[in-house]
Amino acid sequence: MIPTSGCDKKNRRPSAVIALMGVAALVIGLGLITPTVRPLASSLLALQPGGQAGGGPGQGSPALASRFPGSDCGAKINAADDSLGSSPGEIWIDQDCGTVWTTNLRFSGSRVLRFVQGGTYKVPTIELPAGLGRFTLLASGVGMTILQAASPNTPVILCNQSGNDSDGDYLAGFSVQANASGSIGPAIDTSGCRATTFENISYLSNGAANFGSFFRFSSSPHHCYGIRVVHPLVQKQTGPSTVFLFDNNGRGDAAYNANVIYLEDVWIYGNTGISVVFDARRSALTSITGGDVEANRGATVLIPGGLTTMSGVWLEANATESVVGMSGPDGSSNGVHLTGNYITPQTFTIARGEREWVVQGNMPGVNLTIRDMSGEASHVLQKPAVH
Repeated sequence: MIPTSGCDKKNRRPSAVIALMGVAALVIGLGLITPTVRPLASSLLALQPGGQAGGGPGQGSPALASRFPGSDCGAKINAADDSLGSSPGEIWIDQDCGTVWTTNLRFSGSRVLRFVQGGTYKVPTIELPAGLGRFTLLASGVGMTILQAASPNTPVILCNQSGNDSDGDYLAGFSVQANASGSIGPAIDTSGCRATTFENISYLSNGAANFGSFFRFSSSPHHCYGIRVVHPLVQKQTGPSTVFLFDNNGRGDAAYNANVIYLEDVWIYGNTGISVVFDARRSALTSITGGDVEANRGATVLIPGGLTTMSGVWLEANATESVVGMSGPDGSSNGVHLTGNYITPQTFTIARGEREWVVQGNMPGVNLTIRDMSGEASHVLQKPAVH
């Protein structure tokens, strides 16, 4: 608790300043001075030291993309990037920049790409540059800034695909939406990302059109480790078919699986058309911690991979068989931990040949049925509750 005396000191203004504020308000109220309403771009630039009407940033200023030349917003962002050179810098985007892009972005230095005005921006794939901690994308919030795929069968976000990984990037505060023609691929493709964080990002259908998945995790064609997805949201949408998809691009080789992936505080609620929420069979050390997966009728919640953990998740009104273990040469459900989840009546199934599952502390225990087809004695399983 903050002491009230501290608040009083922080908020106290000198009486002279208060008096001047009162006089200014009176003058404006009498109509002697007409307040000037600035366009958004001008207002934003005026807040920054050294902002220049010609488009170039002053020292310490962000580059406001709409003030640069270019055939569309993508071209203007590239021109703003050129003005910053190889030094780290920030580029601001508003609707004056343009909401339909055709030009692919490129970055010549470490960048913060900041959407300072909400709206729907139809974008070609935004590819994160290679290198450590070079890129941050920030927006005004889910449902406020919407990045819609400009073309079918293209992701909105793609990690670097040129052979070097995108490491340590941060993206937050926006929604992704499918092109009206849909896509069989992902909205966000993390192949090529390591130690990257995605936070407060929501998925939006486009009518009946969807992506094949929200996030795709794969080390094919490039490395994919240490991804953290915090508070992803899919609510009352018509898809996607798989929310979090782990695959290896059809290689059939576990060496190409994505590993050490963290999914935290998920919110997957009231959707139709979802087949699987977490298809983690082609992964190792995937951690699902906290959140709500509820009212996704007919959706399998989890197909685990090696050492998959799920804990502290509310599981209600999805498919009755909510967790389904599987075995295969490129990924099997061994060493799975399912602990401390809230459950309505549902079944966890352990497939043949799978080993060392731990299923403990899921409550109310009376709601849990464990279907063990493995024939293994290595499991630690919650005892059946007395009905």
